[in-house]
Amino acid sequence: MIWRKNLMDEAGIVIFRNGDIIPFGKAVYMDDPEYLDKPGHSECFVKEIVPSFNFKLEEYTYDENEMLYKNATSTLVWEGLIILLNNQTLSTDRSALFGYIPGVITEEQLSSIKELVESKKFDHFDQRLYEYVDQYDEPREYSSLNNYYANKKSKRR
Repeated sequence: MIWRKNLMDEAGIVIFRNGDIIPFGKAVYMDDPEYLDKPGHSECFVKEIVPSFNFKLEEYTYDENEMLYKNATSTLVWEGLIILLNNQTLSTDRSALFGYIPGVITEEQLSSIKELVESKKFDHFDQRLYEYVDQYDEPREYSSLNNYYANKKSKRR
């Protein structure tokens, strides 16, 4: 498993179906004078994740004419990719995590989520996670990765 100590110094991470955790991009804040010149989530995802071995191996679909957020909800979550985004865009003083999670995840992904929960890296973050279960219904919302993990763990027992 690929891991970095200061995970959310990145723009985001993905968790592939095989459980690999891959960070991408660098955090960008609106209070940075060069904010507009730095690549955001979509640009970093296309540059770093789309050409990656895992992305190609697991045969995900990405429409480069659309932003990451549209791809996440229209195809990527339905294909099994977990996307967690550093949503600290306002300033370095605010920590936030925003996530897109498939309705069905692999045991390897659940194990990776357990690893993230046990690391406590996101305990101080404002978190909003959305699980996409049915294409015709609104996603289920979770207040934290810990809450999501506890829910999934209890259902798999």
